[in-house]
Amino acid sequence: MNNYVKTIIRTDFQKKDGTFPICLRLTISRKIKIITLKKATTIDNWDEAEGLLRPNAPDSENTNLLLRTYLKRANDIVLKYDLKNILLTSEEFEREFFNDYNKECYYSFVAKHLENNKKTNEYSAQSMKSYSTELSKLKKFKKTLRFDEITVSFLESYEYHMRNKLGNKINTVHKSLKTIRTFINKAIKIDLITDNVFRKYKLKTEKSKREFLDQYELAEIESLLEKDIPNYYKNAVSIFLFCCYTGLRFQDVKLLSYSNISNDLMTIIMHKTKDIVSIPLTKKPKNIIALQEKNSEIVFRVPSNQTINRFLKDAIELTSIKKTISFHCSRHTFATHGITLGIPIEVISKLLGHTNIKTTLIYAKVVDVVKIREMQKWDM
Repeated sequence: MNNYVKTIIRTDFQKKDGTFPICLRLTISRKIKIITLKKATTIDNWDEAEGLLRPNAPDSENTNLLLRTYLKRANDIVLKYDLKNILLTSEEFEREFFNDYNKECYYSFVAKHLENNKKTNEYSAQSMKSYSTELSKLKKFKKTLRFDEITVSFLESYEYHMRNKLGNKINTVHKSLKTIRTFINKAIKIDLITDNVFRKYKLKTEKSKREFLDQYELAEIESLLEKDIPNYYKNAVSIFLFCCYTGLRFQDVKLLSYSNISNDLMTIIMHKTKDIVSIPLTKKPKNIIALQEKNSEIVFRVPSNQTINRFLKDAIELTSIKKTISFHCSRHTFATHGITLGIPIEVISKLLGHTNIKTTLIYAKVVDVVKIREMQKWDM
């Protein structure tokens, strides 16, 4: 049967903004049917041979992902009728095509986005790992999942499962549901779906304890570098301390190169936010850098996050510190210790690369010594 589909732009219909509608051209038994896809572009941004936006067109990655999704759905319908040798009419095609609109597989959609990251680098390696983990977790709860199945009732069932069957804490549950919300929003952005179930379903969190080291505990960690401990412990402790002194995240210290450092100033593009942050280097972080073997352009030999946390845990067990310390506590230590030293909160916020000072103010709430010091001013 001579049935096939192609994506085109309708050059005979120009919109007020100068763009042309992107459509599906359906050919069924030599009869042509045009179906508008709620997207538009300019002639210059359209690749007619590929039936897609040119790579340099605005939002080309997301739009082309949607167009490929439409084409696959359309071709699947055409192929199904061809294989069964059943006459496909344009009315029957539209019924199946638009009925499937909300039935797009959620798992396939997420997988396509993660696969597309090889080109866009939209997500960090850590985010990719997190999304993949959340996808696997959700699949164990429900093997197949369409967008129209993600209802308030479904979210309530999944939350109950995570809390009561998996024993997840409220913030872990929040993270899992937030991942679903992220991809719901992406599907809405490209007009794959229209309804956002999270308008009716509010996510819940609780304040987590931000563990940090005080100045005496920090000094005890520093003393580990003078002790006879395995080199891999010393390496983990050195990197951890460097981040206590500078506020760097794990991924940023892992990528830190000597080219980022000039005249005692460290300038980096933060991996998480893509913002440029400049951090003056004081004596302690400079001393740690000086102890590194300069075998490459990268400053530190940083193992995986899991490995460095294990080494750090083992090393801290050699001290009197009883707190549960992970690598990210270095960033909390930098913030709280900076506040304790009297560094203005606005400066700490800039050094941490926070886009909103409210995020930094969280640290100000946990440092009692600052409250005591400030209240003592009444006695002066």
